[in-house]
Amino acid sequence: ANVGAEILDMLSNLDPEKGVYVAALQQVALDGSWTNHADAIMAYAGIVGPLEAWRRWSQRWSHLLNSNGLRYLHMKEAMRFDGEFISKRTEWGEHKERTRNALLEDLARLYREFDLKPIGRAADVRTFSAKALEAWKAEMFTAVLHDILAHIPDGAPITILCDEEADGGQSFVRLLAKMKLRSEDARKRIMGICLFDDKKSACVQLADMLVYLLREDGERRVQKPNDLPNPLYQLFTCDRAEVKIGFPLFG
Repeated sequence: ANVGAEILDMLSNLDPEKGVYVAALQQVALDGSWTNHADAIMAYAGIVGPLEAWRRWSQRWSHLLNSNGLRYLHMKEAMRFDGEFISKRTEWGEHKERTRNALLEDLARLYREFDLKPIGRAADVRTFSAKALEAWKAEMFTAVLHDILAHIPDGAPITILCDEEADGGQSFVRLLAKMKLRSEDARKRIMGICLFDDKKSACVQLADMLVYLLREDGERRVQKPNDLPNPLYQLFTCDRAEVKIGFPLFG
């Protein structure tokens, strides 16, 4: 689904007298990755860019998937050959890992052709108490959105898209409401948050891919630091500042 185009159409009648212009509006696809207290890494990440860039990107993304007989991408399903990828076990046969990896590389590389920017944070939470983990989720969410706002030029407004069933979902809505109470910049610039079925939103699928790779690399850093990073993760981080767990990760 071309969610970028849908949002653009929805906002096409914004009133210029109120200082909001579609041309300046930035769209953020946001996701979080942390399942339970046994997880070593908590990660939040977003992809930000102008609506027109999302529109053009989503057409290419959907074409890549559809040409491989896939309707959507979910990284866990892809890596396990489950869900949407289950038929590829037999279709791609003995070359299934190589074929999957080539497709994922094409998908990961695609965003670099457009005016889209990945921003994220990850943290080692192995020693956190249950209470501290809940508080840290709010801190990570808020920090990533502040990072995103800081990277957007000229104080442009943003809309947020996220997975309705993600670690965020309804909790993202509550966290955003709290953030707006504390931040005037967030109140002025974050126009709203939309929850989408990730199977129908290419934008949310890209955020899922990024946060999956971000968390995976965090686990590598704390558990197997001598292993090489996943080449897919490097496609998101190459030509960017050194990545540090617990700190702003891109740019």
